[in-house]
This record gives sequence, C-alpha cells and structure tokens, in this order.
Amino acid sequence: MKLFYFSTLITLLILTGCSDNEGQEPEIKLTSSTVNGTPLQDGMTGLSPESQIILTFNSEVSISDFRDNFSITSGVESADYTLLFQNASTKVTIQLNADFNTTYQLILAPNRIGTNGGVLSEGLNLSFTTGEHNFASSPCLPGGNCQNTFSVVTGDSQESYFNYNSNYPLQTELGIEENITKAVLVIHGINRNGEDYFNYMSNTLSDLSIQESTLLIAPVFEEVSQAPGYNYWSGSSWRSGGNSSNTAAISSFTVIDQMIQELLDIGNFPNLTEIVVTGHSSGALFTHLYSASSKIEDNRITYMVANSQFFYYPDARRYDESSGSFYTVENCNGIEFWPYGYSATPAYLSGIPKETFDLQMRTRKVIYLLGNGNQADPSLNTEDCQATVLGSSRFDRGKNILRYMNNFYPASNTHSEIIVEGIGHDGQGMYSSEEFKTWLGGL
Repeated sequence: MKLFYFSTLITLLILTGCSDNEGQEPEIKLTSSTVNGTPLQDGMTGLSPESQIILTFNSEVSISDFRDNFSITSGVESADYTLLFQNASTKVTIQLNADFNTTYQLILAPNRIGTNGGVLSEGLNLSFTTGEHNFASSPCLPGGNCQNTFSVVTGDSQESYFNYNSNYPLQTELGIEENITKAVLVIHGINRNGEDYFNYMSNTLSDLSIQESTLLIAPVFEEVSQAPGYNYWSGSSWRSGGNSSNTAAISSFTVIDQMIQELLDIGNFPNLTEIVVTGHSSGALFTHLYSASSKIEDNRITYMVANSQFFYYPDARRYDESSGSFYTVENCNGIEFWPYGYSATPAYLSGIPKETFDLQMRTRKVIYLLGNGNQADPSLNTEDCQATVLGSSRFDRGKNILRYMNNFYPASNTHSEIIVEGIGHDGQGMYSSEEFKTWLGGL
C-alpha cells in the first residue's frame, strides 16, 4: 500500500511539473545588433544611406516571419533595403539604400519569428538619421567594412543585386564628387576572393598617395546565392561572360558594363579621366574577353590583363616558341570554341558579328602585365591542346598573344606589355610591384 501511495505521489509531482510548462513557447533572443561594425543604438545620426545593419540571433529565424515583423520607415514611406540571411538564418544583414538627411524608424516586433515557433524575447524599436548629401570624407581601407551592394537592371527592368568591395560606394545617390580622377576595377581569380584583391590594390593606392582621388572597386562574382534577388554564378562561366544562375540570368559582363556606366555619368564623377579594368589569373581571362566584348566604347578605359593562361585568338594561327614562327594549328578539337575562338559565344554577344568583335579586340587599349618569375604554377593547364598551343607558361602565353597582334595587325592594334621582374603567378606580387606602381602612378 505504501508503495502505491508513493508511486501516486511521484506521478502527481511529474504531472504538476509538466503542467507548469504547458503553453510555454520556445524563445529566440537577439544576441547582437550592429550598424557598420558598431553597436546599433537609438537616436544615431549621420549614418551613411548605404549603411549595413547586422542582427544576430541565438537560433534560426523564419525568413517569411522575419519579413512580416521587420520594417524601416521614414513616417511617409518605407526605406529601400535588402535582406541577406546567413549562417543558417541566425544572422540577418540589412543593406540600406536610403535617402540622405532622413530620420527612419526601425522596428522588429517581439513576435514569433523562429523556425521552431520561437517568440522574440525582446524586439527593436529605434530611430536613426542618415547624413547630409555629400561624399564620404575618407576612403574605406583594408580591415574596414568595405562591402557594398550594386543594383543591376536587366532589359525587362528586373532589378537584382551584386556585391562588391570599394573604398567609396559607387551608386549615383552619392552625387557629384570632384576629387575622383581615376577608377580601378580589379577582378578576382578562380577563388572569388574579391576582398583580397581589394586589399592588394588598396595598399598600392596608399603607397602612391592616390587613395582619395581613385575610386577602387573589387567585384565579387558569388558562387552561391547570398539572398533572394542576389546574382551568383554556380560555375566558372562568370570569367567568360556567362549568365548568372539566378532568375535574373544576367551576364557577368553586363554587371561591369553597368558599373562603368555609373562611372562615366558626368553628374557623378565630372573629373574622371582614367578607368582601369584589370584582373589577375582567371580575372585576367575575364578582362581579356571583356575588353573585346564590352558594349561601352570610351577612350578613357584601359584593360590590363595580368598572368592569364587562356586567350582568345581570331583564327587558328599560333606562335611556335621553338621555331620562332607562326603556324596553323590542326587536329585540336575545340580550338574554335569560346573562349579560345568565336563559336558558342555567350548570350551577351548575341547578334555581334565576329568581325566586329575582332575589330574591338584590336583597337581597344590593352596592356599585358606579365610576371617573368619561374615559381611553380600547378594550376597551369598543360594537358588540353587548346591551352598548350598558347604557350609553355603564363608569361609566354601573354607574350605570344602580343606577338600575334603585332605580326598580323601591326598598324591597327593598340596592345602593349609591362614585364614584372621576378614575380610569377601571384596577384599580390603583381599589383604591389614597382612596375605596376610606376604605370598606375603615371596615369
């Protein structure tokens, strides 16, 4: 009998304990909130209209529920912003594209936003004011939050987004900035490490004391989707003008076209005299192909191709390093296909005759930045005939395409070379070299 009463007592205690938790919902907490790398506080003033707000939570948030409970308004209308969900949706990045000199109210209601039904324990309700309509007073430097978002518009007026690193934001809302005389767009390699290339070039600009007069842009051709509406390229077609893998299906060349169009708008940068588009390795292939493909014609643009291992040729003639003469390649399947030749070109080149493309290739200003160092280059393609007929090394392949241009189009080509002594397949070494600095500083 005593055992029976004891068991009953234990059962009642368990049931009582369970009943205390009945109706309780899981809780989700906001663990940090920052704007441009500093704590987000009520009443902040002078914020950039392109500020980046980051909210971090202790568990995964529901994308749809977050959107329903989040807002940034000026009282009369909603602010323009994009949301990026990262780290299994425990981190939300809000990229603003707001108006100048405007006070906004940011609200995140303490409602159910967790994927597990979790209710936000404490919401946000704060105001901030953007700065006056003027250009950033000082450039963003390596180590700072230098990532920005570029709005890309397709032919059917569909808007999509693209990440890039820069020392000053590019979008037209910045207005007139008379100090900018040069712009450098540097394209990353196969690792898509745009921030690294931003750092390499930024250090060079600092060494030359031209940070404040040069707009530096380092695009990032993302491999996976960063958020709905963001462009990404799941394969390597970005380096040859291929379309993005999201629904916008926009060419990597179109992205750079639109960035350059922003630069060329005299209302944005009235004193801009030089634009440099350069890339190293796979970025050099991009630059080489883009130089002949771009739909923008402007004599302020120089294309610098640094250590590419692949090149387009107008025909099957190649340079034989052993004999020092040209010959016509035979029995090499695929040599006529893009990016080696003009068959199966990307949609960006639809309707462009080969003759037009070849003319643009010859007459646009191209510089081959070639490192003659003999360091190991394990990524060099030494197997496929389309690659091996180009030359025995990156250095020789760059020399050979210039030999081709000078031999067959001596009067009409505008190509040249700069040799970087002792540097091999090394983007940082190339862009920090004295040879490159001398050229860039002399523009």
